[in-house]
Amino acid sequence: PAGIPPIMNEGGTSAQVQRWDGVCSKISLIRCGCLHLFGAFIFLCLFAFILKVQMSEPLDELQISEQRADLNEPGYCGKLSYDVSSSYGVPDLSASVYNDTKPSEILCVVLRVRPDRIEYINELYSGFYMKLLVYYRQPKCDKMKARYPHLSFLCGVGDEHPLAHEQVIFELLGDLAEQYPNARGILIHHMDVWVHPHQIFRVGDSSKMWWLHGKVPGGYHGVPSVPKARGPGHHCLTRTALVEEWVDPHWGWDPRMRVQVLAAVMKLQKDYNITEDIDTCFNWIDIMYYPRSVWEDAARILPYFKGMFLEMAFATIMNVLVVNFGHERQVFSHCWGGCCNRTSNIAIIQNNVCGHRVDLACRATRDQVMQVIRPSSAPKTGYSGARTNS
Repeated sequence: PAGIPPIMNEGGTSAQVQRWDGVCSKISLIRCGCLHLFGAFIFLCLFAFILKVQMSEPLDELQISEQRADLNEPGYCGKLSYDVSSSYGVPDLSASVYNDTKPSEILCVVLRVRPDRIEYINELYSGFYMKLLVYYRQPKCDKMKARYPHLSFLCGVGDEHPLAHEQVIFELLGDLAEQYPNARGILIHHMDVWVHPHQIFRVGDSSKMWWLHGKVPGGYHGVPSVPKARGPGHHCLTRTALVEEWVDPHWGWDPRMRVQVLAAVMKLQKDYNITEDIDTCFNWIDIMYYPRSVWEDAARILPYFKGMFLEMAFATIMNVLVVNFGHERQVFSHCWGGCCNRTSNIAIIQNNVCGHRVDLACRATRDQVMQVIRPSSAPKTGYSGARTNS
């Protein structure tokens, strides 16, 4: 009470202050203990999380793709522009028909397939070919086999660089020849290429390699126009023309690419005692066809060009096979597009036996492509990439 002095102890400290000090000490101990317990709890949670991460496999490409946002609505698909006339490029299948070959006599390898598009690609092309194979590099290929036991895969062990896929497939041609002795040829194409399996071999000669000469309005053929180029589609350069192209380039080649390919053809020329200079060639290769008759020679030539820019390496390999090894090629002008074209115009896809590239990001486009390639199947699944809507 006011006016009454506090009771003092021997040390001169009031009893009230002592009592409060004791209470505060107890509160501090409780608070400290709680903080220690909370810290220990956080530590255990963190330890458990780290242990779980270490013991579990990291997210693979399929799991990541399953978590992607839907690209279909509303912005992306609505903004696609279709600047190509729907009446352009209707193929004249009566002009030159090679109807002695059925797709059931051909191997087909599809590469660069997003994991969430595997089921779609299988549904699109299964049953047409002698064997439909989806290419993956190890160790991912074994994971895909386990995840999709009903599908067929071609597994490669090679360079991690994505440009090496086609080259690894060439290295496997010997194995494929043993496994499929009756195969007449191999069709290799990317996921975003569309193919009408029955029609393509009505205009494509299965006994020859196909040198792509794409068609789009405006005269662009999938590769740039380079002065003094020669050969099919004017896509090969002599040594002199190649040097001139270095001085005054018409294509955005990395100079290292030209040096590498030039060194390769010079070594090849020396090793095989070829007297005439070998041209350096370039072309788009999103779809390739090689008859069985060239597999052995193609696999022999490949090591000279391993790790090089694909549009130059494979075009040069094909030219060497024709000019120096006596094989035949067909200038194949029935595929729409080129290396860098894109369409979602269903009329173009209907009217061309193949093309690059079809934009598969939109569900509506995927359903339409399915309906065109195999009308009896679509749109029964409403495909959204099997496990994702993107």
